[in-house]
Amino acid sequence: MADVTQVQQTVRYVDGARVEVFQAGEAIIEGNQFYLHTDNKVYKTNTTTALKAAAVGMALIEADTDGHFVGAVSGPINIGGTLVLGVMYGVSDNDGKFRPLSDNGSGDFVTPVGIASSTTVLQYDPTPSGYSIA
Repeated sequence: MADVTQVQQTVRYVDGARVEVFQAGEAIIEGNQFYLHTDNKVYKTNTTTALKAAAVGMALIEADTDGHFVGAVSGPINIGGTLVLGVMYGVSDNDGKFRPLSDNGSGDFVTPVGIASSTTVLQYDPTPSGYSIA
């Protein structure tokens, strides 16, 4: 499988999701996974290092560099794309994207981000492991 394809204007939180305001260290669009950098700004995730794989949220609105935006940190999110019911998803190699966790390979740092509770809703709960696949 590949990264989940999202239509950014349709990414929305569902009742029960927890949201927070963040400052972008780079341009962020709806649906991007992001991590908190040491400069207290957020950047798009990928699997190359433990820090970059440590997702803390999914953007619900877009922001330019240094702009503020709302991101979901847990709970149900309509991801604006199609999921496979019951599949666990995680941070992808591609900046800000996510994919089925089973697609991770050797050298990837692993962060599960949630389980599909329907074909459109992800029960978002990012859990950085800090470990890479041997």
